[in-house]
Amino acid sequence: MRQTGVYHRYSPTTKTSICILLHPMTYSRAHARLQSVWRTSGGVKNFSEHPLNLHMLILSSYVNNWQIYLDDLAWTFKSLVLITPKNLNSSAC
Repeated sequence: MRQTGVYHRYSPTTKTSICILLHPMTYSRAHARLQSVWRTSGGVKNFSEHPLNLHMLILSSYVNNWQIYLDDLAWTFKSLVLITPKNLNSSAC
């Protein structure tokens, strides 16, 4: 399982953020996108406009990969439904 850890503290009074990103993969998709945004659009300014911009960048980097997992999960649940007796009485649980 691959995971990305994000620590983010935002101060609304100063409009500043402290971010720590942990990712087990060198040069991950999120890392590449983060570097690209940082270089091309002023970096700090882009992420200080809204405190969730960093989170949206990270999540959108991987959302397409979730489709495969969700399809597999749906297949698993569908097979569970097919093997469950239709006349199962819920009061017997």
